[in-house]
Amino acid sequence: MKTLNFSKLSAQILKSVFLLYFSFTFLITLFYFGIEYRNAKESVLEELQTIEKTFSEALNQAIWELNQTQLEVIASGILRMAVIEGIEILDQDSKPFVKLSNTKNTISPESYLYKFQIYRTVSDSPTFLGSVILHSSPKIVFKRVQSGFLMIAFNSILKSTVLWYLLIFALNKYINNPLKKFTGEIGNIDLEHLDYQSSDIQRVSENELTLLQSKFREMTERLNEEKKKLIEAKETEKERLEILVLDRTSELQKANKELYLLANTDFLTGVLNRRMFWTSLEVIFENKFQGEDIHLIMMDIDHFKSINDKFGHQTGDLVLQNFASKIKKISRHTESIGRLGGEEFAIYLKGCSDKEVRELAEEIRSQISNLKIPISEKGNTELSFTVSIGISKTNSRIQSPEELMKDADRFLYLAKNNGRNRVEGGVSHA
Repeated sequence: MKTLNFSKLSAQILKSVFLLYFSFTFLITLFYFGIEYRNAKESVLEELQTIEKTFSEALNQAIWELNQTQLEVIASGILRMAVIEGIEILDQDSKPFVKLSNTKNTISPESYLYKFQIYRTVSDSPTFLGSVILHSSPKIVFKRVQSGFLMIAFNSILKSTVLWYLLIFALNKYINNPLKKFTGEIGNIDLEHLDYQSSDIQRVSENELTLLQSKFREMTERLNEEKKKLIEAKETEKERLEILVLDRTSELQKANKELYLLANTDFLTGVLNRRMFWTSLEVIFENKFQGEDIHLIMMDIDHFKSINDKFGHQTGDLVLQNFASKIKKISRHTESIGRLGGEEFAIYLKGCSDKEVRELAEEIRSQISNLKIPISEKGNTELSFTVSIGISKTNSRIQSPEELMKDADRFLYLAKNNGRNRVEGGVSHA
């Protein structure tokens, strides 16, 4: 019987397995990266398109109002998103309103560009306001390729299967009988405790196979120890991840709430901005019942321009803030108060009587006329002002937000012409 030369057999096995395994794995890896890279690029593009749909309206409003602060806030919010490396908001002449980057205020020339334009409909005609350029780093695509879990799993299973059959072929051909006994013993191992009971797999002196058997025994002992450590580490990591997810969720909810307030409220007074007020009023009209009245109280601070000219815009802002604070305290309908622009405010009311609306308007007028605002550092100088108010309501000829606003504006100007510090309207004028 010939002596088993295991060193020579090892070289033959390694040579056969290495050549076949390397070639096959290389081809599979190339195929995997090609598919994952294409899918990752498409995913990034879809997220960029989602960003465009989400923020187009807010950007439209901010550019239309030339609100640099709001543009910077929106741009900062977009910049926090994982797919964004930089953002540029350009005006009609391609001059930057805002230009931000996550990489030391510079935008990489290798970044992917996604550009969309902002239009606003004025007099039934679209007007070009500017454009937005989103920069997405190629690193994001490669990162997503690396994290392609499904392809990694598929690739690993496929390579393991191929390697398994190659090893079976080599082992059956070169060291069949000894390893059959060894694998039989392995098959009898209690996987729960990894308790390996060994026997002599060859009746020869020590060689690579007996060394393998000894090392396998040592490995099972170490695996038992590492298994215990892994279970403990897994539980610790699970608790840490749960806490991290809760923290991140809380931060995201807070950021979304702040972004909503910035997009829908007037930053100076805290009431609804003109866009959100108009949108809310349209919703009220869409959902009102047959015969249900909607009232609109329109208010304009008297001689506001004179206040600005005499005391400065800082005092004018203080007047606007105190006015908004006062009407929010007087009216229980705080969610329906809006600033239409400048010194003009409005409140819409649903399901109230003419008397209730008139009393509310008179209460606002009265308390505003008695309001005193300290305007000096020592507080010994006070400013008072008045407000003119116009009231309109739905009736047979007023059945839309536009008509309701127009009628309230008409009564507001009537109050101005009749001496200011007055309330006009509040009854049906069909």
